[in-house]
This record gives sequence, structure tokens and C-alpha cells, in this order.
Amino acid sequence: MIANRKDSSFLKEIECLLNLLMGYPAGTEALKSICERHAGTTVYIPLAPEGYIRYRNASIRSEFRGDNYRELAIKWGLDERHVRRIVHGDVDN
Repeated sequence: MIANRKDSSFLKEIECLLNLLMGYPAGTEALKSICERHAGTTVYIPLAPEGYIRYRNASIRSEFRGDNYRELAIKWGLDERHVRRIVHGDVDN
């Protein structure tokens, strides 16, 4: 996602995040620092952090019962072919 996106749900999520940060002294300072250093720049938000992907893939492998590709795909929001690649070791992590 890009910070200047006009999607109203995205903007609401950003507003909630900012409100959360403002509720904590460390968050307020961090937010102020980010604004001072990066005001006006475009921010790239990756789809998922690498640690999460490792956790997800390990969970999928441990939850696999031999025939539940579709169930795991739905649960984790993935394509069934991607679940098959994860289960059979064709994906790193």
C-alpha cells in the first residue's frame, strides 16, 4: 500500500494507528520523529514481515493432515497451490 492511497478503510486504519501511538509517551515521540524525518515521502508497507511468513508456513506444515489443502488455504488466505508448495517444501522458510 502507498501512504497517499484514497481508500477510506486504509485511512481509517492509519488514523487508528496514529491515535494509538499518541496514547503512549514513547509513541508520541516516535511519531513526531517519523513526521520530522519523513514528511511528504511515500511509505511502502510490505504485505507481511518475514517472521510472520516463517510462522505461517510452519503452522501450515504442522496443521496439514494429508488432504486439507483447501481448508488451510481458506484459513490462511492463500491460494491452494501456494499451500501445496509450502507443505511440500517448494517454498523457503
